[in-house]
Amino acid sequence: MKKQFAALATLLLPFTSAFAADWTELEVAEVYVLGQGLKLTGLRGEKIEIEKGADYRLEEIAPLDGLSVVEYTFAAEKCDEPAQESEMELILPEDSPPGANSEVGVQLVPECRLEIYVETKDLGHPSFYRVP
Repeated sequence: MKKQFAALATLLLPFTSAFAADWTELEVAEVYVLGQGLKLTGLRGEKIEIEKGADYRLEEIAPLDGLSVVEYTFAAEKCDEPAQESEMELILPEDSPPGANSEVGVQLVPECRLEIYVETKDLGHPSFYRVP
């Protein structure tokens, strides 16, 4: 029986992070893998592409006063262009339920930090991140 369980666990292991974690499942100080690429527009109109598979540490989760929005701040584990910044873009997480209008605001700020703004109604929806 133990061998069967071990075999099943081995088969299922690759699928444990196949889907994005919900925003509510993310914890400060943990490292997550970006599960989809992000396309942003820089402050000077240049295109910025953040590649799928990059590791990000969740630094802070903070509700915004007077708004039904929660801000998530992620820092890239590897930062090649620390001065790069972007406009805020609305991006739909790829694993969002069909028909869900659960776009989140995404902005790149200095030191390769992503500030992500999630409406409280969407906190139970998938994020961009997967657990490594």
